[in-house]
Amino acid sequence: MKKESKTFLFNFLSGGKRWLPSHWSILEEFNGYQDPGRDISAFITGLTGISDDMAKGQTIDESAVAEYLEDVDLIIAHNAKFDRSFFEITFPNIKPKAWACSSRVRNSHY
Repeated sequence: MKKESKTFLFNFLSGGKRWLPSHWSILEEFNGYQDPGRDISAFITGLTGISDDMAKGQTIDESAVAEYLEDVDLIIAHNAKFDRSFFEITFPNIKPKAWACSSRVRNSHY
């Protein structure tokens, strides 16, 4: 029997799904905030919609992320090179996954 492929859309700083192609659908979501230990600039809040109040005192549980990604074959991020570096620093113990960049395939038919 063929294994069903599971894809994870990663929005580390993109603050939403505004780049998601209209013919794709979200089946489930994993959300969390991580306090950066410093103020979030007005620029970043404007870009992401994430404010100091939303992130203050918050941590993302690495084991919960690892469990969520256990069956994921591919992680898609709008700027994968940028997001992947943050992801791998933040979650160094999560098994490596394949990544794809939506900004490179944004106008394709996937």
